[in-house]
Amino acid sequence: MGDFNCILRLDEEKGGLEPRTSTINEFSDWMNDNNLFEADFLGTKFTWTNGQSGSHRIISMLDRAVINAAWLAKFDNWRFHGSLDFIFTYKLKRLKGVIKEWNLTAFGNIHSKLKQDQLRFESAALCSDEDPNDVSKLNLMKDVMARLSETRLQHNSMLKQKERNQWLVEGSSNATFFHNSIRIRRSSNTISELTDSDGLIISDYDQLHDHVVQFYEDKFNVNESDLDASLFDYEHVSISEEESLVMDRIPTPDKIKQAVFDLGADSAPGPDGFSGCFYRHCWDIINEYLTKAINFVGILVRFQMG
Repeated sequence: MGDFNCILRLDEEKGGLEPRTSTINEFSDWMNDNNLFEADFLGTKFTWTNGQSGSHRIISMLDRAVINAAWLAKFDNWRFHGSLDFIFTYKLKRLKGVIKEWNLTAFGNIHSKLKQDQLRFESAALCSDEDPNDVSKLNLMKDVMARLSETRLQHNSMLKQKERNQWLVEGSSNATFFHNSIRIRRSSNTISELTDSDGLIISDYDQLHDHVVQFYEDKFNVNESDLDASLFDYEHVSISEEESLVMDRIPTPDKIKQAVFDLGADSAPGPDGFSGCFYRHCWDIINEYLTKAINFVGILVRFQMG
């Protein structure tokens, strides 16, 4: 099961160059020689796209599951629709693409929009100052100022998540502080210099690169040394059998919900790209898939650990 990077029939690809029949025949011969055939699957027929549109768009069926007669005899009602942990992450991935398109449509580039709104406000303010008695120009300046304030709020909200400060109260607004905090964090994560085994300080980028690579090559390519068995002769307090069972217990839906809602609502997004606010706000929609994914992983881990 996976990406075979090849189609099996001509109708499994649309767009682009005409598929090579020799490659299709080789794939088909390989399956016949090994007594394999395709498994049924649910969902869309095409599993890959080049992400383009119009005449440049290409869609293909590159992912499939192949089985033999023995598998089918044992699992006659089996269908290929993805594991539970894959389903949830895949749904989030699809949602992320939709949200990005919506963000560009509804808000646009926030940095560019902020500059444009600032210029509009300066122009409206100058126009109103030239004729202070013109109420229409004054109202126009107020409208532009309100729009600028809303854009600044959106910009600061984005910076707050990137900066990851949790102690700022609601309504705090200081873009300069956020920018400086982000720069400081990035700077602290950068290796600017190292000291080699001779006590010399290395600050040149290329020399730092070579030194780090050489360090780990020397560390992991040396011959294995004899370990002193007495190092492992250490008594420590072990958890009880009851505590061990608790650790292996599959979490209940209430426990999962509690853990999710303990996430900071305005915290920086995790590896999946979504913050705690998303999980809270959309809990009624996503909780079923998330709970099934967590339970599936928990059962899988317990199975692998015996």
